[in-house]
Amino acid sequence: MVDGQLIFWLSGFVVFVVLIGGSVTRFVLGCILLELAVAKKILGSSEILDLVKQKICKSQDLIEMGLFPRLAVPAWHEVDEDGRNWNISFVGNAFGGLNEVVAIINSVRDEVDIKQP
Repeated sequence: MVDGQLIFWLSGFVVFVVLIGGSVTRFVLGCILLELAVAKKILGSSEILDLVKQKICKSQDLIEMGLFPRLAVPAWHEVDEDGRNWNISFVGNAFGGLNEVVAIINSVRDEVDIKQP
């Protein structure tokens, strides 16, 4: 660590924050995190569904279990406390691998937002 600088690695970007004072540093870091959080891709519901299905097909655990889950079309909702604006309300044929499927859906929810209807 360089004296007076702190290095953060966030979403593939190296950000240098000069340590001026406690509240100023928290404000600057908060602004950086907010800016990175807003920079999500916006896709349509069919594109999101395709992305989720691609990630499910790459999951070795689900492949070994022989599970091919059925998914509902992603539905838009107001932004929740986690900063996500869509959800998949139905997951079928995922017995034994539901936790893995939900984890994949949540990771995609962190990456992209859905177009507002």
